[in-house]
Amino acid sequence: MRIPSFVRFAFLISLTFTFSFSVLAQKPQISPGGVVNAADYAGPVVPSHGLAPGSIASIFGQNLASDTVTADKTPLPTSLAGTSVTVNGIVVPLFYVSPKQINFQVPSALPLASNGYAPLPVIVSTGAGSSDGVLADFSSYGPGIFALDSSGCGHGAVLNTATDGSVSVNSPENSASPGSYISIYATGLGLVYNAPPDGSPAPLDQLAPAFFQLSVGLAHSLLLTTFAGRAPGLVGVDQWNVRLPADAQEGCAVPAVVEDFAVSSQAVTIAVHRGGGQCVDPQPDSVGEITLTKTFASGTSSDGESDVFQASFPFSPGQPAPVLPQNDQRSIYGVSTASAPACPIPGYGSESAGSLRLDGPGGSFLIAPMSDGDKVSYQRTLPIGTLQPGAYTVSSAGSSGVRPFESVIQLGSDIQISGSYPPGTSISDHGSFQVSWAGGDDDEIVKVTLISHLFQFDTIHSQMVPATAHSIALQGPNGFLGLQASNNAELVFEVLPKQAATFSASGLALGGYLNWEYKHRFAGLAIQ
Repeated sequence: MRIPSFVRFAFLISLTFTFSFSVLAQKPQISPGGVVNAADYAGPVVPSHGLAPGSIASIFGQNLASDTVTADKTPLPTSLAGTSVTVNGIVVPLFYVSPKQINFQVPSALPLASNGYAPLPVIVSTGAGSSDGVLADFSSYGPGIFALDSSGCGHGAVLNTATDGSVSVNSPENSASPGSYISIYATGLGLVYNAPPDGSPAPLDQLAPAFFQLSVGLAHSLLLTTFAGRAPGLVGVDQWNVRLPADAQEGCAVPAVVEDFAVSSQAVTIAVHRGGGQCVDPQPDSVGEITLTKTFASGTSSDGESDVFQASFPFSPGQPAPVLPQNDQRSIYGVSTASAPACPIPGYGSESAGSLRLDGPGGSFLIAPMSDGDKVSYQRTLPIGTLQPGAYTVSSAGSSGVRPFESVIQLGSDIQISGSYPPGTSISDHGSFQVSWAGGDDDEIVKVTLISHLFQFDTIHSQMVPATAHSIALQGPNGFLGLQASNNAELVFEVLPKQAATFSASGLALGGYLNWEYKHRFAGLAIQ
């Protein structure tokens, strides 16, 4: 899709925050954590959300330039107002410089490791000297979606596409209709085919599709992608053309992300309303989730036994019920998804249920709500030995959002694991890995997971069987478990009920679920 000139202008505005400063000639300084994705401002505070080749990044600091200057032509210059930037020694194209901020394009050629990650030095140079090198995280891809107000959160930079091919900016007054097409603008997609030279816009007459396949998620569903790649006519901006499903969730702030199994962007919002026009927010649904967890850990920073009570009462339009354990034997492979910057979404949050009370064989305990903006949660570490087989009553004093309730949960029996797995235990990725245990009830499931931690990604192999099976042989296709070699791996046993206890309370449209878990963590292992 060709991007109209008013959209290109809007993106230039979003990338050139105008400041006016008077500075003396001093050596430039990059702020700690000051090299970030220009769309979501994610940096080192979000591990594994690295800056991708060809993407747009921002530098924040002091004395970064003697003046405020915006590039007015392409190819982009590598020097503005006497300021230049290098990444791993490569001089980069510049969009904008000012005393406190620089926007630049990440070089396409970066020496990333085999796992697609590398910390590389970034240096700013001016007539007053060069900054100290700051290591920033770079990775094969790390998407961030542009927001219309350039804040990194809020309404996304999204175009609606009408049936006649015309486009318009998505907004609460101009919603996208279910079944229609939209375009989402981001940066951090990574390498593309038919890549333009660094500093040059993607061509209008030849698409530059993505090398890595990242999907768009809207609320609780994945969207059909018809194109993902560099946005034609723009430098470093990526574009996803997607179709909304006919039953797409409607509202003025429907959350959207760009993601795959390893990385997710921040969530921005999109307005969706059947027929387009002014959006209407639906009534949110709410659910209760209460969990009692007893953990036994070795090889971790908190070895030993711990008993924890956790609860939340989330609400949102289209709020799903909790995903319960599956009573079948299966293997799950994958890479853990990196955390994205947290953006508040209107209509999404969690309710207070007032003070909660836990009564059981181990005693009685009050748990007070903890508030963080629109989110309320409950967590309390209980005395060791509190959680044991038996009946526990959870009750609520109630609040304006969730009325009082009382429910009973029956904790089942733990298992006794055969063998030991002290730190340093070596596990081969070749062949199968057999584990066994004694005990376990007919109404319980045992989930066994191997997790290999390496740099920014976790690779995972998980399998679940009835507790009475008393053993699992973890094995993957072609004789491999599918885990990356690492000296920082974990073996985790989880004992779970096949069926969660349920309760009802006024204010919880989807009801409530009470669950329990015994968890055995063996960390500090090696995958060879």
